[in-house]
Amino acid sequence: SLLSMVALDEMAPSGNFVSKDVIDDAREWRVRHAHRDDYMDKSNWISLDRLVCDLDGSLIYGNMQVSRLKEIQFYTKSLDFFGVELPVGHTLALVCLAIFGLFIANELLNCILLLEALLTIPRNYRKTSIAEDGGELKLVCISVWRLLFMLGTVSVRILIAAILLFAGGQWLANTSAVSDLLLNCAALAFVLELDELLYMTLFPAFTKGIVSRLQPVRLREECMFRGLSWRPVAVLVVCASYVAWMSLQHVGPMTERMSEVRSTMCHRGPQDFVVGVQPVNGLALVALTNTTEEMRSKATLRKHVAEDFAFGNNPYGHNWSTREKLIEFSQKRRSENASAWVEGEAMFKTIMKMVEFPDRICNDILDTYGSQTAAFRLPIQYATGRFNTWTCTSLTDLCEQLDDVGFMVRRYCSRACQCTTNSFMAILRDGCLPGCLDGMRAEQTYRQHDIAGPHFADCKDQNDAAFFKSNAMLRYFSGFETLMNLPQGIMPHVNFSTQGCAAIPLLPVIMKDTSEVWQSNLIVEMLCGRVGGTNRAMSGAVGITTLRAHCPVTCGCTIDLARDCPRSCRRGANSVAVDPCRSGLCPNGASLNATHGVGLRTCGSIDYGVRNISDNQICEMQQALYRQACCEGIASEP
Repeated sequence: SLLSMVALDEMAPSGNFVSKDVIDDAREWRVRHAHRDDYMDKSNWISLDRLVCDLDGSLIYGNMQVSRLKEIQFYTKSLDFFGVELPVGHTLALVCLAIFGLFIANELLNCILLLEALLTIPRNYRKTSIAEDGGELKLVCISVWRLLFMLGTVSVRILIAAILLFAGGQWLANTSAVSDLLLNCAALAFVLELDELLYMTLFPAFTKGIVSRLQPVRLREECMFRGLSWRPVAVLVVCASYVAWMSLQHVGPMTERMSEVRSTMCHRGPQDFVVGVQPVNGLALVALTNTTEEMRSKATLRKHVAEDFAFGNNPYGHNWSTREKLIEFSQKRRSENASAWVEGEAMFKTIMKMVEFPDRICNDILDTYGSQTAAFRLPIQYATGRFNTWTCTSLTDLCEQLDDVGFMVRRYCSRACQCTTNSFMAILRDGCLPGCLDGMRAEQTYRQHDIAGPHFADCKDQNDAAFFKSNAMLRYFSGFETLMNLPQGIMPHVNFSTQGCAAIPLLPVIMKDTSEVWQSNLIVEMLCGRVGGTNRAMSGAVGITTLRAHCPVTCGCTIDLARDCPRSCRRGANSVAVDPCRSGLCPNGASLNATHGVGLRTCGSIDYGVRNISDNQICEMQQALYRQACCEGIASEP
């Protein structure tokens, strides 16, 4: 029995809430892991703490914490017992302790009765005598040595029962899983019955026959009080005291620790936030996250596509019921209407690493492809929440937003958002297709004759009313203040509206009452995209839209042409962009040798061709190829 008790203690699971360390562990988990941005569900934007406290069973991180919270939930759950709310775990633990206590009491009573019987039998110094009495065996006397051995056996039984009462009771009281309480109680009762099991299965029939024929030893009559024996009363009092003591010392404190752990993990402070540390500047950021209820009611593109492919039925009429059918569909490439493309492993990894569309075409992706396949329509619909939107014209009001919605609208509606022109002054242009941004560079390279607005190819400060006297300027500076972490309204809108680009160098004076000198100087440099204290353009990604295209002279484009500057600034301030097609083959001051032949053509025919086409790129290339051969008296250009 003693060996069985030790084995059960080693093999059986111990409680998860035995010591107060579990509270410190819960607090440490909450601080170190529950609100980390890299452990959150980024697809649904839910913190790990919220997922754990909602008992999400599909987690990679935090599944042990979910198991503990489930134990706490089942253990502390209340049971309505005839109008009385009883905690299930606490009540069941006390019932199991009472049952176990009765088993121990029965064992101790048996030991007491055996001890009384041994002391009643006559003793002989040398031998034990048994006599036959009518087919039964009667124990006449017992030897002193056998008596001592039996007394030692009884003492061991009492010791085992006492140890089991203390250690087994603690083990049972500290069992935190409701499903394990009855199993552990049965295991402890099994330890007490093990000696009987060994006797019944291992002892020979001859020995068991002798024992069965022995007459019972007559004991003295039990004292009664009005027909009531003292032993049941004593057992009841001792058992009740034992259960009460275990409840106060173990079950009650463990229940309190459970409640404290649950409170530490889920109820102290908000759950819906994550903490991240910016890897470049080391700043800590806190982001608010969604609740599970919000995400259950919120549709996502990932869930939409997974549902289309997982259950075989989809609104597109495709058969995706087996892996083979998916492989067959993937071979059709992207010509079929579907919510997503189907790719192999290699192409999937390649596409997931892409940061831009592979081509440099400037178009509105939603208008061009959205009507053909849902794969190009669903991303913008889920990003904006406008599921009835099929064209870019209904999304242009979102082009200047600073969040992911603005990014997706600029990506799928680049042309509609005017990403092709420098007149588009959203503080962020990320998301615009590279092919459309190329249009801004072309706009600063060749003079546009068919527009009434500012000519961004000229090296002039464009104090255009379309920007400086409109709501576009107010939106631009509002976004600038947000990204620069400035108070809203700190930028002098009135000065820019009346003075245009000339207000930029005056900002340190204009803003002397609202900002420090260093701060206003920084604002000037950021608006112009310059390295602080110099006229050099910032290298790399500035991150925001600057005013260099609108104010090239003020922002120093005549000194450094590196970023967002018209090419004409290399000839100095207020230079006008030259139309390469209208100027012909030769520059001003040079004469054309029209009869000179170059290959199969004459210089005159080449000059005629340049003057009669409108493609500035071709004109410029023709001049570069034939100017030296066809033009006389060419002066060196600055």
